[in-house]
Amino acid sequence: MRLRFPAAAVGVLVCYFFLDIAMGVLLSEKRDRAEVLRRRTAEEWIRELQVVGDPTRRLRATDALWQFGENVVPDVARCLHHPARQVRESACLALSRMGPTAQAAVPDLIELVGEPTEPARLEAIRTLSRIGPVATLSVEVLSEATRDTDPTIRQSAFHALGQLGASAAPALCSLLQDDDLRVRMYAVKALAWADADPTTICDALEPLAASDNADLREAVFVAFSAQGPRAVNNLKRLLRNDNPAIRRQAALTLCKLGASALAAAPTLVAALNDTDVSVRFWALRALAELELPDVADRTRIIAALDDPEPDIRWQAANTLARTRESGFVVHHRSDRMNQ
Repeated sequence: MRLRFPAAAVGVLVCYFFLDIAMGVLLSEKRDRAEVLRRRTAEEWIRELQVVGDPTRRLRATDALWQFGENVVPDVARCLHHPARQVRESACLALSRMGPTAQAAVPDLIELVGEPTEPARLEAIRTLSRIGPVATLSVEVLSEATRDTDPTIRQSAFHALGQLGASAAPALCSLLQDDDLRVRMYAVKALAWADADPTTICDALEPLAASDNADLREAVFVAFSAQGPRAVNNLKRLLRNDNPAIRRQAALTLCKLGASALAAAPTLVAALNDTDVSVRFWALRALAELELPDVADRTRIIAALDDPEPDIRWQAANTLARTRESGFVVHHRSDRMNQ
């Protein structure tokens, strides 16, 4: 009891100490920014950005220029055509720091990406990715870059298309039909997190869920998970596929979606008669997440307590335990689980 007050006092002092440090850092950043803007003009920082022999000066310039906002974008964009590769790369970095504010530089960045021998094209692609959805004009050149011989260029181009959102979705969907497995894989991963219409994405991905390649199938189902409830109808259809591996992944993905997969409840109940043990197991797990209120659905789950597989009987009991008014069933049928 005597130690409580000193311990609390020490805790308060420690919190105050760290809060003081945090506030000091924030105030320091504001002072630094004010100092940057006061110390040199934008024109002077642009000249620093073009210093070829001193990377430290260029780096300081990139850190300073983004603070001037969109007013300096045209001047920085002109540096993208500088004869020195280092300056072009530094200009890309400065524009990348600006994000969507650098929209006016998109045509110049497209020119860099479209030049196959341009050493700074990787930085240009990454900059377009940071600029995001407002860089709609770059969809075509980024689509071409997805077939580049350099794997880093290809991956960065796919990532950038994914960041562009709805404007890049048609291009990514068309790449799902490419003959190259790697291209299809990257397109799936880019679409998984693309800010586009989920229904369009899911309908485009569904045919690939039946691929012979297990890694590609896995990537598709991960993408379905990312789309949330909009993927439920596609997963319901896949839960009736002839391939048990596909049915199993569909049931597992519906389980991951939890309560948002309520529309799939009848299909999941029907899957309790599946010939594959794993499909039945994951269907029961998904139903457990739904906490079904319907008596008929619970009746079908109760029947699973007589399943010949012990894992299925255990999961049926667990699923029933998570539905209302089902405790008495588990109590009277628990002997089945031990057989």
